[in-house]
Amino acid sequence: MKLNIEKRYTQMYYDDINSIVDYIAEVKKNPTAALSLLDKIEAAINKRTPVADSFKPIDSKKDREHTYYKISVGNYYIFYVVINEKDKDIVEYRRVLYNKRNWKKII
Repeated sequence: MKLNIEKRYTQMYYDDINSIVDYIAEVKKNPTAALSLLDKIEAAINKRTPVADSFKPIDSKKDREHTYYKISVGNYYIFYVVINEKDKDIVEYRRVLYNKRNWKKII
């Protein structure tokens, strides 16, 4: 476990999570489930962040500056990268996508 880790979220992550929560709360009319999902996602991120690069990266044919990883939470995948800097590691959470979507085309 690394000691100096920074957690970051992209605007796309926030856009995804807001859309998901709005859909569950407003369209599905289940605000309790929306809040529960948020809690589960937050818990999964907090658990993963200290050991973020110790998991298997996702397979990708795209040439990337940073390797992508994913966390599965219910029907959703959370995608993140680990950016190694001189004095710290940054775990940047980039997307949250429904797991039935063709996420390999999106990521």
